[in-house]
Amino acid sequence: ASVGGANTGFTTSTTTYSVAGPPGYVFDTPGGPDAVFDSEVAGSLQHSAITAKSDVDADLIVLSFGVEAAFDVGSLEFSIEGGPTLNYADVDSEISHSTVIGTTGDSITGATSASDSEFVFGLYGRFGLAWRITEEFDVGLGARYDYGDDVGTDLVDIGLDGESYDLRFTYRF
Repeated sequence: ASVGGANTGFTTSTTTYSVAGPPGYVFDTPGGPDAVFDSEVAGSLQHSAITAKSDVDADLIVLSFGVEAAFDVGSLEFSIEGGPTLNYADVDSEISHSTVIGTTGDSITGATSASDSEFVFGLYGRFGLAWRITEEFDVGLGARYDYGDDVGTDLVDIGLDGESYDLRFTYRF
């Protein structure tokens, strides 16, 4: 069995929007219902700024239980491997927003967060090519694809499907 892991922390798009529109202006909200400003709302939100921020911190541990077949052609070794994986993910997410109303300068803020840890089964396959430099030492390249269900929280989903590439230095003793 091999063990791989990733500790990823990233911030996704901090974006500022300006809201402006006369009474009756239709504000298009992607993925949701459109909002029509009445005269009071349009007047108070005109020239306002909305900032939204999302933070995600994910820790991922992957245990791979596979079999490998390899064959030599001269000093080159070709290999193929695959099998099941057991993935453990610990995900923390937060979404926050801040709105500064242009006409009054008042600020409205809010935030929500969620955390979850889970085990997910998956599959992987890997192809490799190595060049045997000496009887004890070789250098190789490989490509791996992992397939697994999404992990995440109520606020975010993270797909475990994806490819990775490796450079291997092997010493036999």
